[in-house]
Amino acid sequence: MQNQAATHILIAGSREASPAMLDYARRVVRRAHQLGWTVVVGDNPLGVDMVVVRECRRLRAQVIVAGVANFRRNS
Repeated sequence: MQNQAATHILIAGSREASPAMLDYARRVVRRAHQLGWTVVVGDNPLGVDMVVVRECRRLRAQVIVAGVANFRRNS
Protein backbone atom coordinates (compact mmCIF):
# COMPACT_ATOMS: atom_id res chain seq x y z
CA MET A 1 0.00 0.00 0.00
CA GLN A 2 1.33 3.40 -0.95
CA ASN A 3 0.60 6.61 0.93
CA GLN A 4 -0.81 9.38 -1.17
CA ALA A 5 0.17 12.93 -0.29
CA ALA A 6 -2.48 15.64 -0.35
CA THR A 7 -1.52 19.21 -1.00
CA HIS A 8 -3.48 22.09 0.46
CA ILE A 9 -3.09 25.79 -0.22
CA LEU A 10 -4.37 28.42 2.20
CA ILE A 11 -5.64 31.60 0.60
CA ALA A 12 -6.27 34.57 2.86
CA GLY A 13 -6.62 38.21 2.08
CA SER A 14 -8.31 41.48 2.67
CA ARG A 15 -11.99 42.36 2.73
CA GLU A 16 -10.96 45.53 0.92
CA ALA A 17 -8.87 43.93 -1.82
CA SER A 18 -8.20 45.75 -5.07
CA PRO A 19 -9.52 44.32 -8.34
CA ALA A 20 -5.96 43.21 -9.18
CA MET A 21 -5.72 41.30 -5.90
CA LEU A 22 -9.05 39.58 -6.56
CA ASP A 23 -7.93 38.60 -10.08
CA TYR A 24 -4.74 37.16 -8.62
CA ALA A 25 -6.74 35.11 -6.10
CA ARG A 26 -8.84 33.69 -8.95
CA ARG A 27 -5.68 32.73 -10.87
CA VAL A 28 -4.27 30.99 -7.80
CA VAL A 29 -7.49 28.98 -7.42
CA ARG A 30 -7.40 27.97 -11.10
CA ARG A 31 -3.76 26.83 -10.81
CA ALA A 32 -4.42 24.91 -7.58
CA HIS A 33 -7.38 23.21 -9.27
CA GLN A 34 -5.21 22.23 -12.26
CA LEU A 35 -2.70 20.66 -9.88
CA GLY A 36 -5.40 18.79 -7.96
CA TRP A 37 -4.75 20.67 -4.73
CA THR A 38 -7.34 21.48 -2.08
CA VAL A 39 -7.96 25.15 -1.36
CA VAL A 40 -8.44 26.24 2.26
CA VAL A 41 -10.14 29.61 2.75
CA GLY A 42 -12.01 31.55 5.40
CA ASP A 43 -15.74 32.10 5.38
CA ASN A 44 -15.82 35.90 5.30
CA PRO A 45 -18.64 37.01 2.99
CA LEU A 46 -16.52 39.86 1.61
CA GLY A 47 -13.30 40.38 -0.33
CA VAL A 48 -10.81 37.65 -1.11
CA ASP A 49 -12.59 34.89 0.82
CA MET A 50 -15.81 35.44 -1.14
CA VAL A 51 -14.02 35.54 -4.50
CA VAL A 52 -12.07 32.36 -3.72
CA VAL A 53 -15.20 30.47 -2.65
CA ARG A 54 -17.07 31.58 -5.78
CA GLU A 55 -14.19 30.56 -8.05
CA CYS A 56 -13.89 27.17 -6.35
CA ARG A 57 -17.61 26.59 -6.81
CA ARG A 58 -17.47 27.68 -10.45
CA LEU A 59 -14.62 25.24 -11.15
CA ARG A 60 -15.98 22.58 -8.79
CA ALA A 61 -12.55 22.66 -7.16
CA GLN A 62 -11.79 20.92 -3.88
CA VAL A 63 -12.25 23.49 -1.13
CA ILE A 64 -12.42 23.64 2.65
CA VAL A 65 -14.18 26.74 3.95
CA ALA A 66 -13.08 27.33 7.54
CA GLY A 67 -15.44 29.35 9.70
CA VAL A 68 -15.01 31.14 12.98
CA ALA A 69 -18.65 30.99 14.10
CA ASN A 70 -21.12 28.18 14.57
CA PHE A 71 -23.15 29.41 11.60
CA ARG A 72 -22.31 29.85 7.91
CA ARG A 73 -21.30 33.37 6.92
CA ASN A 74 -20.33 32.67 3.31
CA SER A 75 -23.00 30.45 1.79
